[in-house]
Amino acid sequence: MRTRRIAAVALIFSPTTTARNNYPKGNPFVHHHTLLFHPTHFSTNPNPTDVIAITNRQQLQKLLLEKAKTGFHKLDHALSLFHLMARFRPLPSVIDFNQLLTAVAKMKEYSSVISLYKEIRELGIPINEYTSNILINCFCRLNRVDFGFAILGIFFKCGCTPTVTTFTTLMNGYVLEGNTSDAVNLFIRLIEYGDIEPDAITYGTIMKGLCKVGDTAMAIQLLRSMQKRNYRPNVVMYSTIIDNLCKDGNIDDALRLLSEMSESDIVPDVVTYNSLVDGLCKSGRGKDAARILSYMTERNIFPDVVTFNMLIKALCMEGRTEEAEGILQIMIRRGEEPNVISYSTLMDGYCLQGHMKKAKEVFNSLVDKGLEHDIRSYNILINGFCNKMNIGEAMDLFREMSRKGLKPTTSTYNTLLKGLLRVRRCNAADHMFHEMMCSGLNPDILTYRILLDGFFKNQKLGKAVEMFRSMQDQGIVPDFVIYLIIINGMCKAGKIEDARKLFSTFLAKGLKPNVKIYNTMISGLCKKALLDEAEELLLQMEGDGCPPNDVTYNIVVRAFLKRGDIDKVKILLQEIINRKFSPDAFTMSILVDLLPAEGEDSELLKMIQSLVPRESSKAVSQTLRE
Repeated sequence: MRTRRIAAVALIFSPTTTARNNYPKGNPFVHHHTLLFHPTHFSTNPNPTDVIAITNRQQLQKLLLEKAKTGFHKLDHALSLFHLMARFRPLPSVIDFNQLLTAVAKMKEYSSVISLYKEIRELGIPINEYTSNILINCFCRLNRVDFGFAILGIFFKCGCTPTVTTFTTLMNGYVLEGNTSDAVNLFIRLIEYGDIEPDAITYGTIMKGLCKVGDTAMAIQLLRSMQKRNYRPNVVMYSTIIDNLCKDGNIDDALRLLSEMSESDIVPDVVTYNSLVDGLCKSGRGKDAARILSYMTERNIFPDVVTFNMLIKALCMEGRTEEAEGILQIMIRRGEEPNVISYSTLMDGYCLQGHMKKAKEVFNSLVDKGLEHDIRSYNILINGFCNKMNIGEAMDLFREMSRKGLKPTTSTYNTLLKGLLRVRRCNAADHMFHEMMCSGLNPDILTYRILLDGFFKNQKLGKAVEMFRSMQDQGIVPDFVIYLIIINGMCKAGKIEDARKLFSTFLAKGLKPNVKIYNTMISGLCKKALLDEAEELLLQMEGDGCPPNDVTYNIVVRAFLKRGDIDKVKILLQEIINRKFSPDAFTMSILVDLLPAEGEDSELLKMIQSLVPRESSKAVSQTLRE
């Protein structure tokens, strides 16, 4: 009865009936290559130097036990050992072969495990539940949970019953695929059936999945459910939830969980404290982060390089680079060697302050400390020089990293493109863009934002239009920022008809403009004195559920002031008053200059006085008297 219920669970949660029905007759995984993989070619004459001399079973079992824990250095060594085992008479047991499969799986050679499984079956070795669990894990790691479920058929054929490990592995497969909801459903159904009791690893797997998709509240509920079922959560579970709470900005909730751990005699580790330190630093609670550090050292849990790097980053973000450099010295004194990330973070701090000489000194010191520059350290320095508009230094670094065999990233190119366009080197930017494409890197949407913004600002409308077409050819869908850049660029260039067409295209696609896009379009119409159309667009905003803001009204008021339409200005000012907005300084100066011509007791004067603070109203009256 128990086996039938478990089989029912497996049937319910096997991802697709179609997939099951498409498997070949007999053992569905004898022909797995036709389903998923190209064959893994095993050497039939393995190099003797790759085979460790095994003279008896005791040596074989000792080696397999060791490799099951550590894995092999090379796949060929594992395959050579398999061929040696296949020549043993009598053949080694399934336990020995399971250890070999475990060792290969530790190397993340999952497809090779599946191929070896086929050969083990051809040798006639009877498999057990451990063999099947290893195979399920490999399919799940290859994002094929559907094949993992199909393996359950082998369980029942061999007279084996799936264990909690089997279902936990399948749940983990769902989590790896990003299907946490399916993992949760399988978990709930197992509890409802009651035949297989989830263990700590099962709970941990589901918690990890929930946190991965940002459902921290559900992860906490699961923690409480686990406690009610008399399971003791471990430090990894608490740390996973605390980390997510910190990432969500719920630092106080994370600190309460830390207190709960202490009350339950669950000792936090350095990973737990690192999450809290990082969260507190990012929330601007440096003093609380310092207290956490003191608290952990009192309990003989000492900061590691990750902890120190977080502190260095927090200090650099606050502009306290000298203190950050002091942290490096503390690390060294404590025997915790700073890594490339430590020095790169300090470099970034100096770059943010514009201290490029100091940043370059830190960069150059890496080699003396036995560390190698990585792509991140180059990107930081290139970005720093581009921000200081020192493109020559940035380009020198770019060429240097290429000579060292470091491949530039999309971020590297984006930084250089932005820097080149800021100093009006449009041709060089165009050349850099084509170099990027030829290198095999695909531009992202940020690349096109930079190019479009730069070409429009440099009055290169033709190039901007060319880039917009290139972007569409690449299959990149324009976002709000792209439309804003192009509409703004067209309006500033006086191409109001082109801007209007693009705005209409935007609407035709069912997209809803935000207030910035509306303001940009209204401003363009006002500059062309198309005030009736600008006013229509102002009214359209409300209908589209995008209420105008104070910027919108300032644009329109100034346009009607320029035309001398005081009646329309009064209507708009009344709307500003009703919405509790305020004219900006430029608009107010135009209004004040207009007042003497309109008379001291005018309705306009009363409106203006209601829009400014009392002391400013006196100044307006004084202006009139003068």
